[in-house]
Amino acid sequence: MPGNHTPTIGLTTLSLAPAGAHRASRLAQNRTYIQAVVQAGGLPLLIPHLEDRTLLRTVYERLDGLLLPGGEDIHPGHFREAIHERCRSISPERDATAFTAPEHRPATASPAAVSL
Repeated sequence: MPGNHTPTIGLTTLSLAPAGAHRASRLAQNRTYIQAVVQAGGLPLLIPHLEDRTLLRTVYERLDGLLLPGGEDIHPGHFREAIHERCRSISPERDATAFTAPEHRPATASPAAVSL
């Protein structure tokens, strides 16, 4: 229905190491971020870490917005810096997913900052 479009908002995910009965790594995101998107009138879509850049581009092209929540540290090498002793966990897969997003942003889109 025209005028009733629910915007699809992508959220990058965190990597969870195998634990307990789970033998494979898992992807997740904090419920607070998902609920914030819903409360703002959006449809949350969790973005998996995809090695296939064409497939990842397809995901981004279908989004109306993107939320890059905090979480794992960004590898300092992206900023030509060494890993600091206070770095916690670093996820190269998450970095690749998040840093690919601006490449696929529509020309008419502009970044927005929202405080949760």
